[in-house]
Amino acid sequence: MKKIITLFIVSLLVLSGCSWFSSKKDIETEVEDNTYVEGLEALDELEKMLEEKEEDDDDDDDDDDDDEIMPDSPGPFDYNAVLEDVSGGTASGIAGASYNEEGYYIYAAFENLPELEDDYFYEGWVVRNSPLSVLSTGKVITQGGKDVNEFTSQDNLTDHDFYVLTLEPDDGDPAPAAHILEGTLLP
Repeated sequence: MKKIITLFIVSLLVLSGCSWFSSKKDIETEVEDNTYVEGLEALDELEKMLEEKEEDDDDDDDDDDDDEIMPDSPGPFDYNAVLEDVSGGTASGIAGASYNEEGYYIYAAFENLPELEDDYFYEGWVVRNSPLSVLSTGKVITQGGKDVNEFTSQDNLTDHDFYVLTLEPDDGDPAPAAHILEGTLLP
């Protein structure tokens, strides 16, 4: 009985292997030059294309897009955020925050912010969800040709893990106004 069961299992494995190999042999795919490659050649071609893509991606990592936005930032930071435009525009940014023996520090840099109208300014905020706490990190300034927001505190504010950039009317109202960029500060 053991021989029959073993023979049955071996037969299933052999048939499964043949079926798998057969399905790989029938693969047909279009490669970059719009020609078709069949069988195992298709797998080799796809593998080669993936390797080239990975090499290109590795090369792109050397460029480090973060350095373009924050070239002179005092990082590295313990918490980082990619800031996404929530206003329907094309603005973007990155924020970084840390806490050490010198205190809490957050730095944010922005690109493609809409031009400000008279009597408006950009202001940064850090937010803690529970219990709710919203703290201003001050007005955005232009430094070295980049729009940046820097803030320090002796308090550990790393639990304020959400950054918001707002467009504020210069009306004396301290409450946050129109949200432009937002992002979660992650370790």
